[in-house]
Amino acid sequence: MHNRTKKNYGLKVACPNFVLLKVVNLRSLNFSFKKMKSLQNLIMYLGRPDDNLMVERCRYALNKMLNIVCNVKALDVSEVFLEYLHQAVDILSFNNLKCLALGLRRAEFNKHSLINMLECSPNLETLNIYIKLSHFLMPKDPWKMPTMPNKTTPCLKYHLKIVELFHVPDDMYEHDLVKFFLKNGHILQKMRISLVHSDRNTDEIISEIMTFPRSSPNLALTFVDPFHISLDGESYGCFCNAKGDNSLKNKTSKK
Repeated sequence: MHNRTKKNYGLKVACPNFVLLKVVNLRSLNFSFKKMKSLQNLIMYLGRPDDNLMVERCRYALNKMLNIVCNVKALDVSEVFLEYLHQAVDILSFNNLKCLALGLRRAEFNKHSLINMLECSPNLETLNIYIKLSHFLMPKDPWKMPTMPNKTTPCLKYHLKIVELFHVPDDMYEHDLVKFFLKNGHILQKMRISLVHSDRNTDEIISEIMTFPRSSPNLALTFVDPFHISLDGESYGCFCNAKGDNSLKNKTSKK
């Protein structure tokens, strides 16, 4: 379901047999989900409202909807969804969630929202993050938080096995994100990183990342060739299932 026009259409879904639902670029204030007990996979990219009143209304609508879809096993969302979830009236848990894919626009993302999502997903096993860079001047801290907190959530401590970070720039804030998962992912088995081309030599960047402390003794850290993925809901999901031997100069390390 797409909304590519500037008109705001309502969306009401009541399909008890739906297993997968994809909603892209939804800017309407009028959306509701009902009778979605069979839903296992939700892809939802919300448009960012233009004013505070619309933000409040969208947040309220999402809060009502979350109670219906919180049993999904796979979730693919953007930073707007995470922000609304973080500010939701009711504290929810995605107890069945095993796979989470996030498309994050770097200039608009708040790290608190990511931590909150991890806390709401105690049994998460696979996390995929694609970072969308901005062509505009970035604030001093584009992640709106000085550093990632040294905090271990239940999923990081007991369940998270795979983390994939795509389109990672050679920047202290993104390196901080890598450090966070290496330090707090106690049972991580695989981490795959796709680096953005930068002024620094790729081998130099990889060597620096390889020195970051790790909590998991069985972690295999792999660097893959950069590739473009749009966040329009059409091609974003492809990176989550990327296959083949794309290792960057076979830069795989296991300590």
